Amino acid sequence: MRGFIGGDAIIALVVICGYCAPARMSSAMTRAQAAATQQAAKLDTAVNDALGDAYDEAKSGDFDQAINEADRAFGWLVAFGTSSNEHSFRDAAFARRFLSHLKKLDEPTRSELYAYLPAHDALARMMAFGLADGKDGKDAYLLLDRLRRKYPAAVEKLPNLAVAISLTHDKKIELRLNENKVTSTDPLALFEFFGSNENRMFFGIQNVPVELLMHVVNTTASVPELQWALDRYAGRQMIGTVFFDVPYDWSNFSHGTPKKVTSAGYNLPNLLRYGGVCVDQAYFAEQVGKAIGVPTATAVGASSETAHAWVGFLQVIDKHGKWDFDCGRYDSYQHVRGNVRDPQTGAALPDSCVSILVEAIGADPTARQVAAAYVDAAEVIVRSGKVATEAPKGISAGRLPPPRKADASAALELIEMGLRRSESYLPGWSAVGELAQQNKMTLEQKRRWADLVQELCGQKYPDFALSILMPMVKTVDDPNVQVRIWEKAFSAFLLRPDLADLRMCEAQLFEDKAEYSKAGECYMDVIKRFVNVTPQAVDAVHKAEEMLNKMHQGGKVLELYKWAASLAIRPGQTINSPFENETNWYRLNEAYKNKLAEANQSSVRAAAGHSK
Repeated sequence: MRGFIGGDAIIALVVICGYCAPARMSSAMTRAQAAATQQAAKLDTAVNDALGDAYDEAKSGDFDQAINEADRAFGWLVAFGTSSNEHSFRDAAFARRFLSHLKKLDEPTRSELYAYLPAHDALARMMAFGLADGKDGKDAYLLLDRLRRKYPAAVEKLPNLAVAISLTHDKKIELRLNENKVTSTDPLALFEFFGSNENRMFFGIQNVPVELLMHVVNTTASVPELQWALDRYAGRQMIGTVFFDVPYDWSNFSHGTPKKVTSAGYNLPNLLRYGGVCVDQAYFAEQVGKAIGVPTATAVGASSETAHAWVGFLQVIDKHGKWDFDCGRYDSYQHVRGNVRDPQTGAALPDSCVSILVEAIGADPTARQVAAAYVDAAEVIVRSGKVATEAPKGISAGRLPPPRKADASAALELIEMGLRRSESYLPGWSAVGELAQQNKMTLEQKRRWADLVQELCGQKYPDFALSILMPMVKTVDDPNVQVRIWEKAFSAFLLRPDLADLRMCEAQLFEDKAEYSKAGECYMDVIKRFVNVTPQAVDAVHKAEEMLNKMHQGGKVLELYKWAASLAIRPGQTINSPFENETNWYRLNEAYKNKLAEANQSSVRAAAGHSK
């Protein structure tokens, strides 16, 4: 457990290399850099020694004391650590997680895993850093223990598969699909299926990151169903289009008659034969994707008054990964935002959060673990409200940077260090959001993080950037400042369909300030830009009507609806189908007809009153 490079060796290396500094560099800067590196090295050594003590305590069976030692070492890093100590951050964060997880196990499993996992370092770190915050973890480690006992060679070859299954199938997965319920099968049988079919999986298994692999193995289909799907669809590229392989049960949708697939038995072959509604189509495509090794997820959202489901999947275009949530849904629901099921916790997760997981492909897993360590350090500050003030024994406080303050500024500094190492580490962004919602961020910090979201994610993942930006900016108290941030974001993300949400937020701000004309302009902008893209445009028409009435310009309402209806295009895919009445074209034309009828009735009443 004490196999890390020693601090004295690092210092010696620095001193030797110091003489090779470029001549143009000032000697003062060289001395300052050497001193800083020596300080970092001494801190690394102190942390390394403390972690060695922690592992020794665990080996003797005293996990409480082991965790205390690991916490003490991590505390030094929280207080004094810099980016030069990132490997120590990672090692100390791992020790805290690993020891806390194993403490929950009973003997002899705990001792056996404590002996096994350090000998399989990559597996141990995948497991410790992969376990979601707040999960107990006991059942996940017990499942991992079952897997490594039954399939020792396969677990060594495919540690990511073992971890992904352990994290997602530690509890039975049960899904309710309208009147049908599906339940996951034996996780050991799933491990055998995916492991034995590795060469037939679309992306393989061995090099797929755990974060994405969890969206493959979190299946509720039985192994015979998976084998059927693999034999039928192996190698299918645009797996989202499988959504439309399932015939739509119009009779059930329109008249509520029992679905044929429910009577026949709810499974993948029967869904293909008898059909279903949108949630069944999405389920089928999702499970087929998993069977052939493609990360997939069912998204659920709402358009108008009707809930809808569709499928998203990982595809590769020009050697770059991308999640596609578009080709596996009906036209009338394009650009509706949805939630997917977190494969590990089962919680609802915005579909935009899935898209950024693509960054894990080909990335060094160490970077993600370093990011997790920095965020763990930030959470220590937020939760405890204090940091260590004394330097490790043998290091004078004057040789280290001043200890961090126990405030949001220090926590944000650490989170930023983490996200700059791995911008797809979702808990880091969640931590920033929580600080904003708890009113622990200053206005300047919110402005900075609004810019940082765009810098790190805005170009490649604008939908994710907006999902982080919007709730954070909403916590800005000054409406004028909030409007300026919205405007800056709008110009940065110009022409994206989901910007309708942003413009609607800006309009609401103006409305709250009783600036109805400016609010109306925002609503009109949403209608003009997005009337054929998002259901938000229909809401914008109704809100624009409200603004006209508040400005005592009700006479322009009919003109508003006529204009909006004229912009809407009838989608070909839904013509003469039950989905047609969910399209913007149908809703706006019906609304215009109603307004026209109201206007005619008002004219008749006015004429009748005048004749009297």
